Amino acid sequence: MADYAIGILVADGGRAVLYGTTHASGELEELEDFVNPEGQLRPQEYESDAPGRTFDSKGEGRHAMAPDTDPHQAAAEKFSRMLAGKLQEACQQGRIARVGLVAAPRFLGHLRSALNGEAARKVVLEVDKNLTHEKAAEVRAHLPAKLFT
Repeated sequence: MADYAIGILVADGGRAVLYGTTHASGELEELEDFVNPEGQLRPQEYESDAPGRTFDSKGEGRHAMAPDTDPHQAAAEKFSRMLAGKLQEACQQGRIARVGLVAAPRFLGHLRSALNGEAARKVVLEVDKNLTHEKAAEVRAHLPAKLFT
């Protein structure tokens, strides 16, 4: 039997909190808090230098080169893979029986892509809201009552 009937991951690109709850209480207990420092940076803080410059193929003009990948998106994808691994580990160890995802809409897509295996099969709820700055009771208020019956 799992330690918690359901684990609720509340996340965005910069922070995540994993809550656990039993059916009896329905109250959320904070199990782990995760911070992604790269996800909390503003886009202009990712690179310390000005972008590289290149010459135009014709004429004497020059222009800045755009980076190959968006560093903010890459940081969010990396963070989502780490969180998916934590959920997978919790499911395999029997710490949580079911999984609920509450995340900012774009980050929820990253989580869906990163989840696989047992954790992906145990997802019973997805809420596309950023509630990372809410306390456990406020997060609980956004979840359907039937989840705890």
